[in-house]
Amino acid sequence: MEPVFFNYVLIISFIFWFYFLICMYYLVGQWKGFKLFHRNAHVKFLVLVILLGTITEVLQIFIPARAFNVMDSVANLSGVLVGYSLIRSSKKTPHIQL
Repeated sequence: MEPVFFNYVLIISFIFWFYFLICMYYLVGQWKGFKLFHRNAHVKFLVLVILLGTITEVLQIFIPARAFNVMDSVANLSGVLVGYSLIRSSKKTPHIQL
């Protein structure tokens, strides 16, 4: 049973690292002024992050001792929206830089 548990841990680790790399790619690109997604970069990034959060929650159905929870999805969405609003407000306020 240990190899199965290891596979689940590996899957979860991959998802978190993938999420981290997407966020860093976007933030560094915004900081350096790269046009990462050309048009509607913020909207595309939001869709990508929300999709990744949803996939993460759905995958928990298949992991022992984990369960899909709608409130976790709501918390993920709230975190995405708060982060997005912080990024948007930092561009409007010159003394705050994220």
